[in-house]
This record gives sequence, structure tokens and C-alpha cells, in this order.
Amino acid sequence: MDFTSLKDKAMQLLGKHPDKVNQAIDKVSEIAKGKVAGHDEQIDKLAQQAKDHTPGTEAPPPQPPTDPTPGN
Repeated sequence: MDFTSLKDKAMQLLGKHPDKVNQAIDKVSEIAKGKVAGHDEQIDKLAQQAKDHTPGTEAPPPQPPTDPTPGN
């Protein structure tokens, strides 16, 4: 089995359980904050980036603005 196959299989599994992946990212980031004091902001930013790249956790597409004036 080559690296690409392993990567594809891992991405499939991540996509099936994004909530568990996000919980793991949160747990790891809390551990990192305890080990590396003073870098909470950087750790939070990295954790968010990891969550943003987790399959199945993509943000929903932006909704078009609604016209607040009646009759339009």
C-alpha cells in the first residue's frame, strides 16, 4: 500500500467522524497550552486551522443577503 492510498483512507475516516476529530484537536490543543505557556493564541489559531482542513467540517456556503424592504 502506497502513501497516497493511506492518505485517502485516512481522509475517508476523518470525514466519517469530524466531531470526534474536532474533540481530539481540542484536547491536544489544551495539552499543548499546558506544556507551552504563553502561546495560547498561536495554539488556538493552529487548532482552528486543523479543524478547517478536517473533511466533513467545511463551513456552509454564505447565504445571499435578503432585501429587508417589503414588496421587493
